[in-house]
Amino acid sequence: VNEADQEVSAAMLKEMIGKSTICLSDIGEIGGMTMNPLIFGEMVCHVSVGEVRDVAISKNGKQYKRQYANITMGADHRVLDGASCARFTSTWK
Repeated sequence: VNEADQEVSAAMLKEMIGKSTICLSDIGEIGGMTMNPLIFGEMVCHVSVGEVRDVAISKNGKQYKRQYANITMGADHRVLDGASCARFTSTWK
């Protein structure tokens, strides 16, 4: 892909995403774990879900296997505060 095509694609993507209210990015599908979601245009929030993977945890001296995924969120703080974002992401447990 040449530079001109990349610039056109990036401009089109920014225009399409910028008109959305909420954007959900599944970066786990390509093995991604975390990202910094950006807010464009009229967006209120951008949620990114990383790859779901098994992790070992220890509780009361016993080992358990648990599934884990990073969820990151960028938000327009004129609309959503950090506590609301934290409550939203914690419901995905």
